[in-house]
Amino acid sequence: MNTRVVLAEDDDDLREVLAETLTAEGYDVAAVSDGLEARRLLRDHPAPDLLIIDLRMPSLTGWELRLEQRSDPELEGIPVIAMSADRSAQAAAIDADAFLAKPFTVAAFLDLVRAVLARVERERARTKRLLVADRMSSLGMLAAGVGHEINNPLAYVLWNLDYVADALRSDARREAELPKINEAIQEARQGTQRIRTIVARLRAFSVASGGPPSAASLERVLREAIAITAHEVRFRGVLHEHLDALPTVRGDETQLVQLFVNLLVNAAQALDGAPERHEIHVLAAVEDERWVRVEVRDTGLGIAPEHLPKIFHPFFSTKRGYGSGLGLAICRDVVESAGGEISADSRPGDTRFVVRLRRAVG
Repeated sequence: MNTRVVLAEDDDDLREVLAETLTAEGYDVAAVSDGLEARRLLRDHPAPDLLIIDLRMPSLTGWELRLEQRSDPELEGIPVIAMSADRSAQAAAIDADAFLAKPFTVAAFLDLVRAVLARVERERARTKRLLVADRMSSLGMLAAGVGHEINNPLAYVLWNLDYVADALRSDARREAELPKINEAIQEARQGTQRIRTIVARLRAFSVASGGPPSAASLERVLREAIAITAHEVRFRGVLHEHLDALPTVRGDETQLVQLFVNLLVNAAQALDGAPERHEIHVLAAVEDERWVRVEVRDTGLGIAPEHLPKIFHPFFSTKRGYGSGLGLAICRDVVESAGGEISADSRPGDTRFVVRLRRAVG
């Protein structure tokens, strides 16, 4: 798909030249003459990859359009190039990815567009690499538990197959024990299906995904995350699920599973002592017509007050000797890329992470 650009410029001649230039470069351009029309185009689906705005436009100025865009979680991530004949420091200081003072050459304009889009693409690629690295780190940490989960059904598959093989060696025994043989075969099939399910979950979790946020089943996301972390949680505390009837939400399903895997693993690792003395709660419910709220709570030692403001910073970790410090930073990026919010509150015996996700539209 071509890069989509919204160009808002009230000067007819300049708008035509810039639109033709961008189109010749292979961009998919929607050119408009005022801020109101640009605002409407921003809300189209899919959203544009770049917004180019003149600061002085009728109906809705570039300043006003930029303020509206920044306040809308669905639109704030769209990169912006601002243009203006006003060469004052105030105009150049607009919160945009780049500022271009008029008059300018077509070559300078194109160079700036390419530079902004290349920078955005590098940042997206970096985020994707961090997501994959964190997912692989989680898989490595969960590997021992997964081995245990697979060994249990594998053991009774092998036991039942041995029993069937032994029973089939004798015609007389085969006739007498045919019902038990059938039962053993069914148990073996169930065991192999269980292994298949575990491997499928891990495979889905390990596959990188990308692209714009779409509609994800929140209930499926939470149940997958709970299933993947079951072994890690089971030997540290008791998990309680409180999942109301949940709607679909905005976000990439694989990334949302990764988000809640990270939160559940962190909650489990915060528990110290006999498992029966500790609890992890996953509470999810519709908050209103726009938002769904998910809480992950644990009864662990808690997060020190001086550390709480830093926990979402990249590479900050309180886990001595292990942990990359990327887990919660990636959680924040996943939530914010879907237009949501994440926060944390902690005291000894009660730590909670609150994730608010936007309900999917349509």
